[in-house]
Amino acid sequence: MRSYSPYDNIEKKDYPNLLLTGGLNDSQVLFHEPAKFAAKLRELKTDNNILLLKINMDSGHGGATGRFDYLKRKRSGMRSSWTAWESKRRN
Repeated sequence: MRSYSPYDNIEKKDYPNLLLTGGLNDSQVLFHEPAKFAAKLRELKTDNNILLLKINMDSGHGGATGRFDYLKRKRSGMRSSWTAWESKRRN
């Protein structure tokens, strides 16, 4: 397993510019895995090339999860209620 593990095969050498990505709600590759990979790479790389880490706060393993959509709907309903209450209060 170690022979094909990207994390275990990071070595002290030059790497090209890299953009590492992950998703906060990914159930297959948890968000700390790309962060751990980036930290080890930053420690061992010997060049000055760019290394960026981007964690998408809305995505999962296959794209957007919809995990928090109910909160957006609830917020929208609360906003409508607040607007109606404000307009009655002013009149």
